[in-house]
Amino acid sequence: SFVAATALLSLAAAAPLEKRALSDNDVAVLQLAHYLENLEYTLYSGGYDNFTDAQYTAAGFPAGFRDGVGLTAQQEAIHRDTLASVLSSNGQMPLPACTYSFPYSDPKTFVSLANMITTVGIGAYLGGALDLMDSPDLLTTASSILTVEARHDSFLRAGLGASPFPTPFDTSLTALWAYNLAHMFVVSCPQELP
Repeated sequence: SFVAATALLSLAAAAPLEKRALSDNDVAVLQLAHYLENLEYTLYSGGYDNFTDAQYTAAGFPAGFRDGVGLTAQQEAIHRDTLASVLSSNGQMPLPACTYSFPYSDPKTFVSLANMITTVGIGAYLGGALDLMDSPDLLTTASSILTVEARHDSFLRAGLGASPFPTPFDTSLTALWAYNLAHMFVVSCPQELP
């Protein structure tokens, strides 16, 4: 299928070209990114599975919006799996998925929450970019994911009737801030988080 072919091309384009030892900074950035991608995948999957096209339309979203949520979930899974592969192929363990609780009850509250969480992810990728400066292959992978996350954010904002590009700059977040902002949705994790 087209989606499967696109996924394979995305994985090939984003994956590092050679196996090499990862620095402590590399591992920290990749584990945070993987942690956030797990959270986002779970969030978007729920937003797709829990609401129908009719519910999205009744909430004021354009026809086909639910399909965009589903595509976003698929892309988050590709991001998650790519990051896990990079970590694993370099002898590092990705953080396991946690159990999450997301406070949404309808399409509107889901999209508002997804917009907030996606913004945290964008900030985390921006904040981690400096730590990847000595790893151009990983910086390219993270940058490629970041641009897609920005498109997800624009999609959500447009669906909410807000400007898809509200500011000329995004705000970077430190790893500590990103973990703490995401942690409010974590019920439990099989492993202690950094």
